Amino acid sequence: MAALKRVGAVEWLFLAAAVATTLIAFLCFYLGAAANNAKIYYFVLFLLWSALLLAFGAIFIKWRIGLLDFSRSGINKKASDLAGEVFQFRGMLIGGVCWGLLFASFPFLFGSYGKTPALQLGLAIFLFSLNLITGATLVALIALLRRSWQLAELSTTITLFSRSTRLSTDYIALLRTVTMIAAAHILLVLVSVSFSPFPTPWLLIFSIFSISILLVIYFVPQIPLKRRLEAEKIELMERIGSAKTQILHSELTPPALEHLGKLNALEEKVGNASTSLSRRDDNWVKWSALLTGFLPYVGIMLTALGASSKDNAFVKTLSDMLPVLRVLFEIPD
Repeated sequence: MAALKRVGAVEWLFLAAAVATTLIAFLCFYLGAAANNAKIYYFVLFLLWSALLLAFGAIFIKWRIGLLDFSRSGINKKASDLAGEVFQFRGMLIGGVCWGLLFASFPFLFGSYGKTPALQLGLAIFLFSLNLITGATLVALIALLRRSWQLAELSTTITLFSRSTRLSTDYIALLRTVTMIAAAHILLVLVSVSFSPFPTPWLLIFSIFSISILLVIYFVPQIPLKRRLEAEKIELMERIGSAKTQILHSELTPPALEHLGKLNALEEKVGNASTSLSRRDDNWVKWSALLTGFLPYVGIMLTALGASSKDNAFVKTLSDMLPVLRVLFEIPD
C-alpha cells in the first residue's frame, strides 16, 4: 500500500493509458484477422511498442528529474518541485485528449478500411489511446524545455573552463536520456507508418518532423548556457587583446616579451575552448537523430525488393526526398 501511495496521478495516467492501448491493440489484431488484413497487424504492433516505451519512459524521466541536485548550482529550487512543474496532470490530460482526438479522426478522414467499419472504428479508438500517451508526453516535454531554459539562465557555476559540474553532468545526462527515449519511440512510429493505411507522404513528413524534434529536445535547453559561455569567451579574448596591445606599444623588454608569450598561449587556449557542454554527446545525438529519420527507408527498400520500378515504394519515397536533400546539403541539380 505504501508503494501505491507513492504513485501519483501522472503515473496512473500513463499506466492506465498503456493498459488500455494494449487491450485495444489486441482487439485490432482480432478485427484485422477477421477482415483478412495482415498489414494492420504490423502497423498496430509497432505503434503498441512505441506507446509502451513512451509511457514507461515518461515515468522514468519523472523519477530521474527528482534526482537532480541543485544544492551547489546557485539555483534556489528543489528537484521535486521541478518534477511537479514539468508533469502537471491537468495540462497533460487535456493535451493528451486533444492530441488523441486529432489522430483518432485519421481513419475516417482518409477513408481507411471504410469497407470494414468495425476495423475502422477499432483503429480510431486505438489511435486515440496511443496518442493520449503521446500528447500528454508532449505537454510535459514542452514544460521541461521551458523550465530547462530558465534553469540554464539561472545556473552560475558553469563557466568556460568549468563546464563539468555535478549539475551540468546530470543535466546533459537527463537531456540525452530524454532524446534517446524519443528517438526509440519515433523509430518505432516511423517503421509502423511504412505499414500504415495512410498516404505515403506521411512517412517523409514525419521523418523530417522527428529529426527536428530530437535535435530541439537536446540542443534548445542548452542555448542560454552556450550564449553565456560564448559571451564569456568574447570578453576574455578582448581582455587578452587589450593586454597584448599595451605590451606592443611599450618597450619590448625580455620580461615584456615573456609576458606576451604567455598571453599568446592563453589566447590560443581560450580560442580553442569549446562552448559545448559535451561534444561527445552532441555528436551522438546528431547521428542518432539522422539514423532515426532514415532507418525506416531501409525497411521500405527491403520490402520493395522484387517489385517493378513503377510500383516500388522505396523509389517513390526516395524521389520525394531528393528535393529536400538538395536544399539541406546544397546539392546541385
